[in-house]
Amino acid sequence: MLRHGNSTEYAAESSKIGQCGSFNGTNGALLLQRTAAANQLYEQNGRRDLPTLDSVRKLSRTNMADASAVMKEWRRLQTASAQTAVVAVPDRVQHAASVAVAALWAEAQELANESLNVAQAAWETERTEAEKQRVELSGAFDAQGAELESLRAKVTELQDAAIAKRRRQRGYTLTNQT
Repeated sequence: MLRHGNSTEYAAESSKIGQCGSFNGTNGALLLQRTAAANQLYEQNGRRDLPTLDSVRKLSRTNMADASAVMKEWRRLQTASAQTAVVAVPDRVQHAASVAVAALWAEAQELANESLNVAQAAWETERTEAEKQRVELSGAFDAQGAELESLRAKVTELQDAAIAKRRRQRGYTLTNQT
């Protein structure tokens, strides 16, 4: 009985081989059996070496011509690698990327400037309010200082008047007693 490690992989490879023009007339079950035999031998060998035509023919119990046709396509699929090619970035793509980055950078700067302007406006408003408070406090301090001086002068005047009144009363009293 034939086994295959990954049934999805097996189905995909078998499907690829089955779509080949040279295998259109081949019985699908026999084609799958030969492909499965090749896959099983390949897996058993640890994917190091491709199986021989004779080993696939023996395992799938088919004739050499049919095994050869299937193995030719199977080997092509196994050796075809999907390696990415290292290609320099075309000038048009580089230009488009530069334009996109420049537009992105301009937008980022515009957003940053808007944020900065909002912050500066808030700071300016706060500074103006602080200056108003400073002027009000300074004015209140000066007014309070002037009021304090006025009251001190009034207190001194009243004290002087009280002392003078006492002296007069004492003088009146002293003159009346003599």
